[in-house]
Amino acid sequence: MKIGIYGGTFAPPHLGHMEAARTALEQMNLDRLIIIPDCEPPHKDLAEEAATPQQRLEMAALMADGLGPRAEVSDLEIRREGKSYTADTVEALHETFPEDELWLLMGTDMFLTVQNWYQPERIFQYAGVAAFSRSEEDTQALCQNKDCKFAIWKNNKWWAAKKKQPTKAVVSALLNDGRVRVTGLYSEKTGKTYDATVVLEDDGQYANFKLEFDQRKGGSR
Repeated sequence: MKIGIYGGTFAPPHLGHMEAARTALEQMNLDRLIIIPDCEPPHKDLAEEAATPQQRLEMAALMADGLGPRAEVSDLEIRREGKSYTADTVEALHETFPEDELWLLMGTDMFLTVQNWYQPERIFQYAGVAAFSRSEEDTQALCQNKDCKFAIWKNNKWWAAKKKQPTKAVVSALLNDGRVRVTGLYSEKTGKTYDATVVLEDDGQYANFKLEFDQRKGGSR
């Protein structure tokens, strides 16, 4: 089963949230979409007059009702209390659905800073990431050379094996140009590091990577 995870403050849910969720259900052919309001967003402070977690949960439930039978709301983060870290949520869902394919949904602004989140390697370990554009400007940030609403980022194990975390600049270059020059990529076979061009191969559902070396392979260090 393919499960989408859509988290956020949802204070309140709006048409942009609805459109993104509906597009994800259709474009990604999700079997299930779980909407998860956070308890305390780690990246911002809510105003004193903001809706309570329970009120935001109820509003998110109304949004789920409007999306049809494949959408549901979860109080996972609210029950956990405290700061709501996506890494903890994704790992918990993986433990609940160990055989299913998890996809974390997020906007362009979040996608381009995900490397700065709390323990992002845990997020990529358990879920793919689908970033959606809310505007023409967002679409250009995701993929200037494609007519798309989503950019799919599947599995961080390739980067972990190379002992590299993809930065915002690397992610942007890969999505815009399909390739980027990266230095200091670790080789498990030789135990050395190399400079190479990383090429993104995107079949429309998954992203895979391959390396293109210069004709003279030296440059190990």
